[in-house]
Amino acid sequence: MSSFQTEEFGPTYEIVGDADIALEVMRGGGVLYYFTFGAVGATHLLVWSAYNEGLEGALEEAAEWLAEEAPGHITSDEEIRELIEEAEAEGLDEEAAYEQATADLTYTESGYLTSYEWSVTEFQIQRGGKGADPLVWAAFEAALEDGELDEDEWEEAETLLEGGA
Repeated sequence: MSSFQTEEFGPTYEIVGDADIALEVMRGGGVLYYFTFGAVGATHLLVWSAYNEGLEGALEEAAEWLAEEAPGHITSDEEIRELIEEAEAEGLDEEAAYEQATADLTYTESGYLTSYEWSVTEFQIQRGGKGADPLVWAAFEAALEDGELDEDEWEEAETLLEGGA
């Protein structure tokens, strides 16, 4: 995984997705999802996604990264149990208590995220990266830094960068 920071864009961005997926998206089109997580001291993730993966798949990848690299963004199972117990103590049945406990949370396979502490922006990318936002090009270059591409893929990546960055 790569990260980068530039004066132009401000925060440090973590790249989720390797050079192969970045090249696939820049080559054939797709989306670069820009997630921010956290109420204070936000974590900024850029997740490469082909069109068929969608926001749900990108959020799962982001949550997986968070669980491994920044677990404070994931609500622990213990915290969920405590919220359920509090709701049951108020007289709610098990199902209603669960619903109340998770009402402000977003479910992912890696755990729950506090819904009001994350946001996402989609950067739609046309085939070949035509007209892509400068942040997309910076993310592409950063993804290539740790890339394990074959000779033809490197040549294609360089051609894309020459044409758009």
